[in-house]
Amino acid sequence: MDSLFTIRYNDILFTIGYCVIPIRSDCLAALREYGVPDNIIGHSIVVERVALFLADELTHAGNVTDPALVSAGALLHDIAKMRGLREGKPHGELGAEVAEELGFIEVSPIVGQHVRLVEYADNGRIDEAKLVNYADKRVNHEQIVTLDERFDYLLDRYGSASSEAGERIGQMKRLTKAIEKQIFARLEIAPGDIKRLIEEHYGFYSR
Repeated sequence: MDSLFTIRYNDILFTIGYCVIPIRSDCLAALREYGVPDNIIGHSIVVERVALFLADELTHAGNVTDPALVSAGALLHDIAKMRGLREGKPHGELGAEVAEELGFIEVSPIVGQHVRLVEYADNGRIDEAKLVNYADKRVNHEQIVTLDERFDYLLDRYGSASSEAGERIGQMKRLTKAIEKQIFARLEIAPGDIKRLIEEHYGFYSR
């Protein structure tokens, strides 16, 4: 998809259409520019590793995704986390707006769907948004965990706010389990292998 980028030259505005997927260093720079704390940047880096690892495994299985898009979506998924806390608004939606304002039109819907996907059904392909959404649910702070561990944490931290909050978390867990099933039905590894394999690939995580 083309994005629009406006530049000024000799006091004349020009709007140029082109595809923009930011490189890794630009994503990290954007996170710092938007005041994202180090611990959330660390979380995002681990999410990126999980998402890229699964993207590579899926590519070998015939399910091709764009690694640059996966990387950018994973790194930028929490770019509006602090703003969301300040304003009491969904940080996924705010993050999608930020990505679009930056001109990262292809990345915007991935950021916007990292909390909740538009489509959970198995439509024949695992796309970049599903990968980032799932990878985010496998990382608690900066540690790779199981879905059960991740959702136990979420339920303990947020589920007591109301019965509705607990129900939403439970529903999200069921939906994410469905995504996990879709992903690993295409692979020869199991969900429980991810932590070990990524540690073997990258070494133990350090910022």
